[in-house]
Amino acid sequence: MKRWLWLLILATAAGTLARATPTFTLNPSNTRADPGQLVGWGFEASDDTYYLVPVQSDFCLSFNVSTDALPCQPPPYDANPVLGGTYTDYITNSPFVFFVSAPGTPDTSQETFSSGATGIGQFLINNDPTLVGQTLSGVIVLDYNLYSCDPTSCGDAVEETNPANNSFDFFVTAEAQIQVVPEPATFGLAAAALVLFAALRRRAVRKK
Repeated sequence: MKRWLWLLILATAAGTLARATPTFTLNPSNTRADPGQLVGWGFEASDDTYYLVPVQSDFCLSFNVSTDALPCQPPPYDANPVLGGTYTDYITNSPFVFFVSAPGTPDTSQETFSSGATGIGQFLINNDPTLVGQTLSGVIVLDYNLYSCDPTSCGDAVEETNPANNSFDFFVTAEAQIQVVPEPATFGLAAAALVLFAALRRRAVRKK
């Protein structure tokens, strides 16, 4: 086959892959919890051209989808894990249910987080009172594969290669935040202290 024809085929394939556009949303993207409490996210993911299959996930401070890889690594690597707790990936760990999102049609079976049941992952906040008032911010990273047809039913599914890293792994991110708040009992004690302080101050003013 002539060289120009090979170049045309490669250019066409590259152009088709370049038009592949993923969508990835978290439910919820922002949450709040006490120290020692567990939070998590549901999710939806799909691609407008290919069948999408999730592979793994992580909660990183930042992530470059062209150069970084999972899992998040501590310094000196760029994709550092979010501190202040422990992230557990539900995709590579039971009880995640394998699913395939058809082009432009995200699977909705994991859109709602349920501890130990559904979702993309969970984050256990350290039981550390010094975290109160902090916002743990980062990105949930989804590692996924793309197929020409449904790999669960199509006998000749072709797995797409990511030209950015020369592998089958594609990455997409979504911002996530956890606001660490004091327990309701702490609010109650603080309110009671303020009331007592105000009463004592009024009493002192009357004596004057």
